Amino acid sequence: MEERGPSGGSRKSPEEKKTSGAQKASDSVEDLRSQGPGGAEEPDSRNLVSQGEDAGEHLQEAEVEASGTDGDGAGKSSRFLKGLKVKGKNGRKNRKVFAVFAVLLLIGVAVVAQSISKKAKETAEATEKAVPVEVAVAAKGDISEVVSFTGRIYANYEVSVIPKVSGQIEEIYVDVGDIVSKGKALAKIDDDHIATQVRQAEAALAAARSSEEQARLELERAAAALSQAEESFQIAKNNYERGKFLLEQGAISQAEFESNFQSPYINAKSGWEQAQAAYEMSRKNLEEIVPSQIEQAEAALEAARLQLENTVVTAPFSGMVSAR
Repeated sequence: MEERGPSGGSRKSPEEKKTSGAQKASDSVEDLRSQGPGGAEEPDSRNLVSQGEDAGEHLQEAEVEASGTDGDGAGKSSRFLKGLKVKGKNGRKNRKVFAVFAVLLLIGVAVVAQSISKKAKETAEATEKAVPVEVAVAAKGDISEVVSFTGRIYANYEVSVIPKVSGQIEEIYVDVGDIVSKGKALAKIDDDHIATQVRQAEAALAAARSSEEQARLELERAAAALSQAEESFQIAKNNYERGKFLLEQGAISQAEFESNFQSPYINAKSGWEQAQAAYEMSRKNLEEIVPSQIEQAEAALEAARLQLENTVVTAPFSGMVSAR
């Protein structure tokens, strides 16, 4: 019997619901009974658990549906369920099914435990066999490799170091095999006589510079003498012109003209010319000769000092001392 709800759909009656729930429970129990030791294939633990859960759900559904029916239907369903429970409790086949289910469950647990233990053991063995490694951060850098060889080394070029000055060697600062850099002192030569030359050159330079001062004073005196001679010459020249005029007028005689006017004029002119020559010589001495003497003295001093420096023998380039 079907009842239609407000929405127009069909709805089962309580009796039909009761019969359906009981039928599902009965079918689930019968399935459990039929799958036992005498069946065609032993069920595994997962199938048994699934079927047991289905049977329980059907039984619970049957009880619920039975409780919602009238008294007569409830009594029938209750008796039906009680009969199922009694048969399930006392039946030999049910006990075998549950025993098989328990054994299979224990076997499944043991297999899972053994599998977990085996995996843990394999993991531990793999960990023990792991090779330790070093970890470094990747970065850019230079890779250097040192290689050792046995052989003989030849220099690219070799120079015999010869002192630039003659003399007795006082001391040698290096030995064979020493590594030296350019300019390093290798040996020292006696420099007493060269040091004397340096002192003499210094004295000559000082004298040249002193003569320069004397030449300057001499030029000043020559300039003063030239100025005085020029003034005297100018006076004598004027007197000479006046005496010449008097001679032409007959005011004086020839002897008086020569003695008083012509001779002083000639002497003044000669003195002026000599003063000019002296001044020119002093000027040339100060401006040309003395500077040249000073330059020569400076060059001599520089050469002497260079000779003194050459008494220390130095390495012409960086390298290794191969002989001494």
